[in-house]
Amino acid sequence: MYGYIYLTTNLINGKKYVGKRCKNYRKDTDYIGSGTIIKKAHAKYGRENFSKEIIEECDTLEELNSREEYWINYYNAVEDPNFYNLTPKANGSAKGSKRSEDTKRKLSESASKRHIDQETRSKISETVSSQIWVNNGIIETKATLSNIDEFISNGFHKGRLEFSESHRNNLKNCRLGSHLSDEEKNNLSLKNSGSGNPFYGRTHSDESINKMSLAQSGRVYVNNGSDCKRVKKDMLEYYISIGYVRGMLRKSK
Repeated sequence: MYGYIYLTTNLINGKKYVGKRCKNYRKDTDYIGSGTIIKKAHAKYGRENFSKEIIEECDTLEELNSREEYWINYYNAVEDPNFYNLTPKANGSAKGSKRSEDTKRKLSESASKRHIDQETRSKISETVSSQIWVNNGIIETKATLSNIDEFISNGFHKGRLEFSESHRNNLKNCRLGSHLSDEEKNNLSLKNSGSGNPFYGRTHSDESINKMSLAQSGRVYVNNGSDCKRVKKDMLEYYISIGYVRGMLRKSK
């Protein structure tokens, strides 16, 4: 067997595509077509929503081309709006021939769908542009309008870090292998306790508690020998780069 003729069907809208393939179909189960419009349909609906039926086996290239044209004409696939085929030519090219009105219509419909994709890209662009840089004096990240309150409640403020690259490197290296003394730990604890804590005298609402609970899911523990915290997985690489290791801080006995 040199190749085969197949019929691909969109399981969502029922549209079909007639094509040929120069392979043994028993070893080519994942292939479902590569025409201009059928590929766009794969991207839109998902390849899992297409089925493929083997119409005929062919022994030579000449037979394969001839039988593809036969089946395209048999189904009237170029004229029928329920097919993705654009041309009756076996090589898939309409070069040297005028496009029929149905072919032009199919191409026009396919092109019009790009405007939907463009709208989607615009929405994505708007989402990205609405993101806001926040930092806590050590790290910086992007927050969205929906979660910026969570960052603010955890000690972040709007804006980017204003450190130079050399300063960043110094900050990265200065803590490597160092540990806070007991006195430093006590001073930090006293500084952030009682009225020194920015949240002193305040309580979280049930809504805030639920939001924080959701925010903590999917986080991992990291520590640098003296400090331990839970961070989002997408921030793990950053913490590793400034001297943290994955895992909880183990207290010495």
